[in-house]
Amino acid sequence: MFTSVTGARGVVHCLPRFRARLARKEGKEYLQLCLGAGQIQFYRLDTGERLLTAAERAAAEAKRAEAEAQRAAQETERADREVKARQAAEAELAQLRAELLRRSPG
Repeated sequence: MFTSVTGARGVVHCLPRFRARLARKEGKEYLQLCLGAGQIQFYRLDTGERLLTAAERAAAEAKRAEAEAQRAAQETERADREVKARQAAEAELAQLRAELLRRSPG
């Protein structure tokens, strides 16, 4: 007989002898351990969510860090473009003022 746990990645079937409930809190069990897909997997009993393995957590963190680095690089590029546009506008304004002074009767 199998026990099924539904998580974000579908249903995992656990053999009773490979299933254990862990981590009691206030008399309630809130983690379930299953052997599925050739590896031990932990599930939250309240949500059915499968907890990430250490390798999956590291990969997710690396992905988040890479995305943050890309956002920071894009922000730096945007700020650089803004500075160059402002400097170009100020230079053009100075040039126009000089031209007006040259042409003004005086």
